[in-house]
This record gives sequence, C-alpha cells and structure tokens, in this order.
Amino acid sequence: MQKIQNVLMKYLMPIANKLEQQKHIQAIKDGIVASIPIIIIGSFCTIFLGIANLLGSGPVYDFLNAKTHLIN
Repeated sequence: MQKIQNVLMKYLMPIANKLEQQKHIQAIKDGIVASIPIIIIGSFCTIFLGIANLLGSGPVYDFLNAKTHLIN
C-alpha cells in the first residue's frame, strides 16, 4: 500500500497542484462544494416520497400523502 501511495505522490501530486492553481478550476470546485448542502437537504426530503411509493397504500401512505401533498 505504501508503494502505491509513493507512486501516486510522485506522479499525480505535481499534476494536482498545477490544476489546483487554475482559477477556473477553483471556481468550478467552489461551486460544486457550495451546492452539496442543498443536494443533501433535497435528498432527505425525497426519502418520505420514496417510502410512500414503496408502500403503495395503507395508513402510512395516507399519512404521508396528507402531510406532503406531493403524492398523486
């Protein structure tokens, strides 16, 4: 494992450092990092819809349908 790390550090780190210094690459990276919390919150919100779709019908489905108003 140490040999793999040494090879990666020797050959890939200089390339990674040059890429990191590019302003446009930094802007893309910062934009993606800034959007991650929004994506995570949206993913948690879709869990309830996924559970309701898996159940199909019944009291839990009716409860989730009444609370979310998004299930057809």
